[in-house]
Amino acid sequence: MDPILISAILALVFVSISTLVGILLIAKYFKSKDKTLIYVGLAWIIIVEAWMPSAVNLIYILATRVSLSYQIRALIGNLFIPLGLILWTLVFTELVFKKYRKHLLLLFTIVGIVFEILLFYALFTDISLIIIVPSHDLNMNYQPLWMVFQVVFSVITLVSGLAFSWKSIKHENPEIKLRGKILFVAFISFLIGALLGIIDLPVPGNIIMITSSIEFYIGYILPDWIKKRFIK
Repeated sequence: MDPILISAILALVFVSISTLVGILLIAKYFKSKDKTLIYVGLAWIIIVEAWMPSAVNLIYILATRVSLSYQIRALIGNLFIPLGLILWTLVFTELVFKKYRKHLLLLFTIVGIVFEILLFYALFTDISLIIIVPSHDLNMNYQPLWMVFQVVFSVITLVSGLAFSWKSIKHENPEIKLRGKILFVAFISFLIGALLGIIDLPVPGNIIMITSSIEFYIGYILPDWIKKRFIK
């Protein structure tokens, strides 16, 4: 089977699981009334947005036998990235960098606006400004400068996530400590999976990304069976 097709199928599985994880986190809000769960749920769904064009286009091709345009796929894969970064900033600054919250939100908002302006300019004028044309139907290749934008967003998310997890690991409360350990593993898994994708090993990368999404859900929710097994 074509490795790109396998990668697209795994991307679909990853996006589906991650979206479900995000929805489950948001649903927890209605029991706990903790608004952070809404931010985390939405942020996690948006974090995997870069994998959505392959997943969505795979379904579309199977249904219609034609591919979505570059413009639509670029929109699917990029539109909400700045919003996801802002939501994630609201989450992690609750525990770390709290005194810098306003400054970080302002900085990421400005960067996000620039990102959106460039995105829509490319969509309505010349899509090759951000996408290498032609690209495979199931694997879009971005221009180097646009990749820098995406890598920066990903690095900020991962570094802040690791800092958030490490702070939790140092906490005296055993539940928070365990949550931090699992989340730390989840973000490391996400990093490894993303790096494998960058060096053109998308199949093992996507498999690891799938595990990272499950680890993130377990770490953030910390189900009772996990507590009973790991907390004495």
